[in-house]
Amino acid sequence: MDRRILKTKYEIRNAFISLLKIKAFDVVTVKDITEEANINRATFYKHYEDKHDLLAKLEEDIIENIKILIDKSSPLHLQEDLINQSTFKTTITAMYTYIEKEKELIEVLISSNGNQSFLAHMQFLLEQLIKGNLQHYKQTKEAAVPKNLIVVYLASAHLGLIRHWLLKKLNYTPEEMANMISNILMNGPMEAADLIQKKSDKI
Repeated sequence: MDRRILKTKYEIRNAFISLLKIKAFDVVTVKDITEEANINRATFYKHYEDKHDLLAKLEEDIIENIKILIDKSSPLHLQEDLINQSTFKTTITAMYTYIEKEKELIEVLISSNGNQSFLAHMQFLLEQLIKGNLQHYKQTKEAAVPKNLIVVYLASAHLGLIRHWLLKKLNYTPEEMANMISNILMNGPMEAADLIQKKSDKI
């Protein structure tokens, strides 16, 4: 792609991010974006149909790049344990490293000023990835929890941790996050946090 086009798209992207830090998506206009990026409206419309198209393309790029990273780190066709620590940590570290790199954009997409459809797309992606890994596991008839609920639970928990890590600006590296998440999956949340039940004060 021509460097001038890349530069223009980068300026539009940065302007859009800056605006979403202070304004809700619904009230941001193309005029706002072009003024912030210091370009004319005709230049904007050469690349995007409107602000919704801009948002959709930014979201698609994030989702697609996360898919690629996960597929490279942990191909779904491999017959490996879901919680094989080495493979799992590599996958999660790669995901969090990318999220950290793109944190300015992802932060506004998951904030109250962003478009909440991004969270739905992320949830769907995580569910599909977990389903892909779980397809190699059979569930017993005595299972207390249906597999589909486990998929939703794991995806929702993971998405919640990503949001918390970014929005609270937690000082954990991608490697540290991967270690903690692996620990939770391997040992369960109670044991991973070393939680023990308090003794009752009653006699």
